[in-house]
Amino acid sequence: MIVTFLISQQNNIVRIRRCIQNICEAYGEERTDGRGRPYYGFPKPEALAGLDEDALKACNLGYRSKYVVRAAKSVVSGEIDLGAVRCMSYKKAREELLKLFGVGEKVADCICLFALHHLQAFPMDTHMIQALNVHYKRGFPNRRYKDIKGIMQQYIFYFELFGKK
Repeated sequence: MIVTFLISQQNNIVRIRRCIQNICEAYGEERTDGRGRPYYGFPKPEALAGLDEDALKACNLGYRSKYVVRAAKSVVSGEIDLGAVRCMSYKKAREELLKLFGVGEKVADCICLFALHHLQAFPMDTHMIQALNVHYKRGFPNRRYKDIKGIMQQYIFYFELFGKK
C-alpha cells in the first residue's frame, strides 16, 4: 500500500502503473492466472529491503527508489508495523506513516484515505489548494464534513478535473 503512494509523487497514472509492473516483473513472485497465463505478484517487503537504494531506478522510479527501499527496510526491521497501522486511528496512523523516509503529509493522508479508509483524511496538494481558494474563500467547512472530509476532497478533485466545461 505504501509503495504505490510513494511512487505517485510528482507522477502520472500511466507512469505509476508502468513502475508497479516493472517492480513486479523484476522482484515479484511469478504466478499463473485462471487461464494459465503468467503474471507477477507484488514483491514482499523482504525482497525490496535487500536492495541497494538506487536499484529501483532500473524500474523507472528515479529518486523515489530510495523511498521505496527504505520503507521496505522499515517494515522488515519492525520499525513500522503495517498490521498495527491498519488498526490505528487516523491521527495515530498518520503520525506513524510520517516516520517513513519519503512520506510527507499528502502521501500519509492518501494512504490513510485510500488504503486505510480514514474518511477524515484530506490530502492536500497545490491543485487542492487552488480549488479551495476558488470554491471556499472563507476556508473549507471542516466541522461540517469532519467525518467525511476525504469524500468531499474527492468530489472537489474530480470536479476540478472533469466537471468544468
